Amino acid sequence: MGRSPSSALVMGGAATIGVVAAALQFIPGGVFACAGLAYLGFAEQYPDHYRLMFMTELPPTPPEEGERDDPAHNAYVFLRGLVDELMRGGYLREDLTDVELVAQTVWAGVHGAVALDLIVPKSKHWLDFRERSQRYAAALEMVSRSIAKDPGEFARVLRRTIAQTEKSRAAAGRRWRCGQVDRRR
Repeated sequence: MGRSPSSALVMGGAATIGVVAAALQFIPGGVFACAGLAYLGFAEQYPDHYRLMFMTELPPTPPEEGERDDPAHNAYVFLRGLVDELMRGGYLREDLTDVELVAQTVWAGVHGAVALDLIVPKSKHWLDFRERSQRYAAALEMVSRSIAKDPGEFARVLRRTIAQTEKSRAAAGRRWRCGQVDRRR
């Protein structure tokens, strides 16, 4: 067990996501935001691991028994499950019916924000990059608005989640941690 490329990501964010998902079970946009923040936080905290896991061609490593479909060992399975739950709950646009396609597109969008962040040192003379937190927040908002049935509500929840997470993050020494979100609208 633990041989999948995403095991470290899942294990690094699973406790946070699990606690937050339980606390936010009635705020789907909040769960989506926390999952995104956990992913982005992993990349920020462990950039070399992220590069190795998601930006380096690796030899094929077949999963061990049960790993492929276990969200505790496969970050994609976690994301696919979250998208499926949002879709079944009626929180995503009605024209979005392919769970795999939506999950893979969400992952591509968030991965793009991380990939650009990892090349900033090489590109700083060519590009005027905005602060990481601004770019990550904008990426999550664009992705969530593009799939949400009620983009405004998803964006409001996302912004509240990010703001509260930033407060927690500042207090915790700059680590991305998804805090409990205010359930008031």
